[in-house]
Amino acid sequence: MENRLKDLIAQGKVIPFVGAGVSKDVKNIKGTQIFPDWKDLLKLLADGLSDDDAQIIKLKLKRANIDYLKIVDEIEEYYPTKTLYNNMLEKIFDVDRDDIEDSSLALAKSIWELKQKLIITTNYDKIMHWASTKPDNTKRWDIESIAEQASSFSDGVSKETVWHLHGHIENKHNIVLTTKSYERFYNASSDEFKTAFETLKIKLATKSFLFVGYSLDDEYFVNELEKITDIFHTQGTEHYVLLKKGKELSKRFDKKIIPIYYEDHGQPLIDLIQSLKPNIPKIYLEKIKELIVKLGGDVDEFLSAYFGQDYQELLIDENTYENFKFKLQNPDSSLSELIKEKQELEKKIEAYTLNKDTQTKIDEALKSLRFEEVREILDNYLKKTEHILEDRIKAHYQKALTYKEQIRYSDAKDEIENINSKKLEDATILNDYADIYELCGEYSEALPLYKKALKIREESLGENHLDTAILYNNLARLYELMGEYKKVEPLHLKALKIREEKLEENHSDMAQSYNNLAILYYGMGEYEKAEPLYLRAQKIKEENLGENHPTTATSYNNLALLYYAMGEYEKAEPLFLKSQKIREESLGENHPFIATSYNNLAGLYSVMGEYEKAEPLYLKSLKIREEVLGENHPDTAILYNNLGTFYYHTQEYQKSYGFIKRALEIFERVLPPNHHYIIECRDGLKVIEKKLN
Repeated sequence: MENRLKDLIAQGKVIPFVGAGVSKDVKNIKGTQIFPDWKDLLKLLADGLSDDDAQIIKLKLKRANIDYLKIVDEIEEYYPTKTLYNNMLEKIFDVDRDDIEDSSLALAKSIWELKQKLIITTNYDKIMHWASTKPDNTKRWDIESIAEQASSFSDGVSKETVWHLHGHIENKHNIVLTTKSYERFYNASSDEFKTAFETLKIKLATKSFLFVGYSLDDEYFVNELEKITDIFHTQGTEHYVLLKKGKELSKRFDKKIIPIYYEDHGQPLIDLIQSLKPNIPKIYLEKIKELIVKLGGDVDEFLSAYFGQDYQELLIDENTYENFKFKLQNPDSSLSELIKEKQELEKKIEAYTLNKDTQTKIDEALKSLRFEEVREILDNYLKKTEHILEDRIKAHYQKALTYKEQIRYSDAKDEIENINSKKLEDATILNDYADIYELCGEYSEALPLYKKALKIREESLGENHLDTAILYNNLARLYELMGEYKKVEPLHLKALKIREEKLEENHSDMAQSYNNLAILYYGMGEYEKAEPLYLRAQKIKEENLGENHPTTATSYNNLALLYYAMGEYEKAEPLFLKSQKIREESLGENHPFIATSYNNLAGLYSVMGEYEKAEPLYLKSLKIREEVLGENHPDTAILYNNLGTFYYHTQEYQKSYGFIKRALEIFERVLPPNHHYIIECRDGLKVIEKKLN
């Protein structure tokens, strides 16, 4: 049965279900067990009562047959206020990470090594977060995570997530601990618990659960486990429990849960879990091959060109795999362009090289896209000695580039702000810094950097150089985002003229220029100028990349937007759907471009009055943008505004007001005061206020 479980784990079809036994393994730096079992928990809770009440509880805990739920009910009732009761729970479970002995997290860490995205736990503590390889990026669900649980039905779980089934110590008022709270959850008698309970049932029916750290001698856990297994008993999904040898699985779980035995607690249990780990290198390589084939490439030829002949050895590394997979899911790059982009990144790093020993280590890590390692090397370099300004600029610039490669724009911005931009005189660095500010939505910070970079390029290379054309294009794009349309067209036309003189007609940069001008004319309502330019850009992309490439999908999307604006919905819908289908097949499920597809199609269905089709698409789009770009990004604000407009049309005015107000707050921070987005939001809020009043 272990081999069967390993196969399921390799396919990502298992959900580890973690019980108190995992937390009981954790010790503080003095070597003392931190978290109590049921009996000790009740004793600790009793310590917060009056002496008489505490004595009554502790006497009951000495009986042979203890009804734990009944006693915890009594304890809660004895507490003078709910706040005091919750404070005692917090004192017991809200432990400081610095007090934890790292080695005692080994069992919890081994569970994450199974590489399953979702872990469910009935524990209230933070152990599974601390054990994650990326604690800061690990999501937490509790009973109130309704939107995340609901969306997981269709979208799955994309990031490492810990679902605290019975609540989490940071949300104490919804912890499931008493009889009343158990019945509210497992009977779904409360609306706030209903989604969580329904999600649990669906997961049990569609995934295999692996129960770890469950004490089957504890009647409470046995009862709850039986309730859960009764739900999926007829569903045909396999479920497993890890048991210490000598323990017997209750007959009530026959044909419901398959036991797998280990010799003893501690290292033998950890060894068993580690023996279940999937063959990661094989899985990584298969996934990468699948993506390359989707993009129409020859696997060996492309990987050899990108990494070298030793690519199989390099792809064993998790960071290499994750970063490379992300690049293959970039909708704006063909395989040949990916090779070119990597060469350009290496060229940039080489142009701003540090001392030989440090740079050799950086180059080796960069070859494998181990960006985290590059940053660690650079951090050590910056800490060791005082450096001249030029070297500090180079080090921070290299770090910023690695963050940018991973679309961690906020981190890249933090990095570049270590250097005063007034001291920068390099056009390449200025351009990249401006681009980072633009990607963060901080347009006023980006503008002077682009201008300074352009001035340097014009003086050093001349106005008709291709590198100067790049800056004309970038500055035009920024002015367009800022709503200063009169400044946009001349810059795009200058960039196009240079490219027409120096590039082949079907060059990808020509498609970019046609597309940029078309977007401008579309935004100005000059649709008759925009359409032929969109079609020329689309033709180049189809010839160079094929119809099913995500970059070509962007052309279909842009043309669909144009037809949508022209009111030609019958032309727009098939193009939106075609673009969405290509993106879904070739990009990661959480890519911003998929969010754009959902948003655009939702807008079309909304204006057609098909609201039941539009709302779930808007919400899926919003979820992706909030996760990838953050809640305060201008693109996320556009979604808030779109949802506000949608709810206005469905006459849900309170929702409408809330979303548009949130959008306005973001726009006011990042856009000029006269930007049309700000004006539209303010006007919209006035209209909604009249409806609400």
